[in-house]
Amino acid sequence: MATDSRRLRRLLDVQAKLKAVHEMRHADHLAHAIKAKKEVADLFAEMGNPDSFSRLFPDLYVRAARSALAREHRFKEKAREEAAAVAMETARSRMVEDAWRAAKRQEERQEQEKEILEAVERRNHAGAIWPRR
Repeated sequence: MATDSRRLRRLLDVQAKLKAVHEMRHADHLAHAIKAKKEVADLFAEMGNPDSFSRLFPDLYVRAARSALAREHRFKEKAREEAAAVAMETARSRMVEDAWRAAKRQEERQEQEKEILEAVERRNHAGAIWPRR
């Protein structure tokens, strides 16, 4: 059977992997939001150009700009959600790490007590075989 510290250590490793997944997703959502924001800026810059197709198809450019703005807001919201998930995983990891450290200290303390008890028993047992006079 695995000791508490081993199980907690494995759980801590899983928590770290989950945190990394949420951090990666957060970065991905931010990258998509930045890309959408750049697309909006490019569309508005193109609409200001007198020689662009935006003069012929203004509705298409406005619709594309609205769509890009909606994507930007959607990805920013997803990034906020992932940031909250990262914070939650960080808190969970800290709690598991504290529990792991406590379990490790408890196991070390028990091992030391066992060694002391064995030393005392050896000393007492040695005295029983060769009684002192």
